[in-house]
Amino acid sequence: MRAISEAPKELLSLAEFLSAVVAGLGAQGTELDPDVPLGIQLSVDSARMIELAIVLEEELGLDLPSDVDLRRSSPLELYGAFAG
Repeated sequence: MRAISEAPKELLSLAEFLSAVVAGLGAQGTELDPDVPLGIQLSVDSARMIELAIVLEEELGLDLPSDVDLRRSSPLELYGAFAG
């Protein structure tokens, strides 16, 4: 039996991924443009970006580089890292 941490991550559709990003940022009701960096689309504080990083890493299984700047990343770039 495999441990939970060894289970493969579930591949979400881009729409599901965008919904998870919006929820992680606490920006429900916002429609994100996949090609535009998050910092241009939304005005959110650093705490929200940390919450997004937690959602991406812990809930979705994305391994974010330590130097990633979520504000400069587009949702499509993040999805590409997620989908591998």
